[in-house]
Order: sequence, then C-alpha cells, then structure tokens
Amino acid sequence: RGDPRDRYCDSPEEKVVPLTNQRNWEGAFSAPLPPLKKKMKRRFTEQQNDAESSKDTNEELSSLKRYIADISRYPLLNREEEREIGVKAFQGNDEAVQTLVKANLRLVIVVAKKYRNIGLPFLDMISEGNIGLFQAAKRFDPAKGTRFSTYCAIWIRQYIRRALSNQSRTIRIPVYLVDRMARMRRAEVELVHTLGREPTEQELAQELDEKPDQIQMMRSKQQFTISLDDCYEESVQDLYERLADLNSQEIPDRVARTEEQELVHEAMQMLDDREKDIIINRFGLEGRPISTLEKIGLGYGLTKERMRQIQAVALEKLRARMNPDGALLQAA
Repeated sequence: RGDPRDRYCDSPEEKVVPLTNQRNWEGAFSAPLPPLKKKMKRRFTEQQNDAESSKDTNEELSSLKRYIADISRYPLLNREEEREIGVKAFQGNDEAVQTLVKANLRLVIVVAKKYRNIGLPFLDMISEGNIGLFQAAKRFDPAKGTRFSTYCAIWIRQYIRRALSNQSRTIRIPVYLVDRMARMRRAEVELVHTLGREPTEQELAQELDEKPDQIQMMRSKQQFTISLDDCYEESVQDLYERLADLNSQEIPDRVARTEEQELVHEAMQMLDDREKDIIINRFGLEGRPISTLEKIGLGYGLTKERMRQIQAVALEKLRARMNPDGALLQAA
C-alpha cells in the first residue's frame, strides 16, 4: 500500500508501472512488456473479451465492446498526478473531477465483474458503479494519504450493491445478502468446473464455510418472480390467461345458475310457508344444508311418508308455474 505502481489491482501482488499521458491504453502493449505489464494486459484483454463469457444479448455485448474501446483512450494517472488533480477536485474544480473519473472508469468494470449474473445486466451495473465513482471523485481528499483507487472502490461497490438490492427483482432483498449471493455464485461456478456437475447445498456450504440452510435461503432469493403478462415461448396468450382456477365456475355457467336460482325463488312465492320450508330444507336452498324427509318431519311432528306427500304436491305446483325444462331440479 502506498506504492505508486499500485493501480487497478485486486491484490497487492498485481502492481503495474503507470502509463504516461503520451501513451494510450492500447498502445501501451505494442512494445515488449515486463511481466507485471503483461499481467495488466491480460486483465484488460479479459475485459475486452467479456462478450465471449457473458449471458447478455448481442446488442449489449456490442455496446460493452464499444464502451471499453472508448474508455481505453483515457490515460491512467500516476501518484503525483493523482494527488495534484485530487486537490483541485476536492476544492470543487469540475474539470479535475472529470479527469479523476475518466482515469478510473476501468476500475468500475473490474468491480462490476464480481457481481455478474445475480440479477442485473452488466451494463446497468457499470452505470451504477460510474455514479459511485463520480461521488467518490467529488469527496476524495488526497491529504488522507489514501490512493484514489482504494477510496473509490468502496463507493463503486456500494452503488452496485444498492442497485442489485433495489432494482434487480420485484421483491427487494437486503443489501447485506448481495455480497454473500455474489460470493456463492462465484463458488458455484468454480465447483461446476471442478466437479463437472452442479454442486449440492452441502458442497457449497463446505466451500463457503456456511450452514446448508443459509445456502438454501440464498438460492431461494436468486429465484425471480414471473409476470402474469409475460407470454410463454411463442404463445400469444399471457400467463394469467392460461392459469385455471379449479375452484371457480365458468362465467356462462355462473350466469345460468344465478338465473335459475332467481327463477326458483320467484316460483316459490306461490307456496305456503310449510311447503316452502320443506323444499328449502330438502334441497339445501338459500345456503341451508340438505336434510332428509325424516329429519324435517321431526320438526313438524309428521311421518316421513306424510312429508313425502307434501313435497310431491309442492314440486307439482312449481312445475306448473315454471317452464318444463327442469330448471327446478337443475337449481336444486
């Protein structure tokens, strides 16, 4: 830490000699390079070849290539240049802030790559990381003795994690889970290459030193909600149009049953109170449970046979009043 060669490295071992303002990013690799610069070249080549390993669309990959080509035109800053420009930026110089931002756009790609394929398009994460980079450039104080790359990486990660938490899914997940899910995703990819198959929850838990129930919880958070308005494959129907409610009636059947019930209710007005009560209890109308003739007869002190005769008379009156297509029997 404090070494002027310490630029855009994931670890202190990856140190490179900063490029001068007269040499652009791509031209720096035209001449024979020392081992350290070759490592940096390999890192940037991996960024340019993101199209080969990304799951994004071809259009997004083309945009990513163009973006990397654009930012490669901005030179890196050495420690002295960074300190000088950082002082001006801290004093509110907009041009100095822009210079700090442009010189560190590559770092956003390096940080964003660690959060790929967990819910947000790669270009969107880069955009969010650039916002964090801009905020860091306005607040960077060189007098603290910290390199700007170390300082701004914290802001970049914070904005990317916040975007993943708020924008990647319909149901928001806590920010603290974003890093754990990204770490689990990277471990899962490594185990797939090592084992040649999908790792189990026990294997992931052992690799990450986590409990299996925590792995199960994070895997469940990776599942995305499905919109009912989405069309499945080549179907022209939305999802909600193909989901059947087995407990509901079709609209035509519901309308027909309602009309029959209204017809029965109107026809029963011609019955006397006892006949009406017997029909309602016998066929379970008006929300009442279906009862037997014997049970109904106990309430009137009549035999089962007498109740059957009264029921027959009442049904005959209803048939005479209603149409002969059996609406009463269907409604009952």
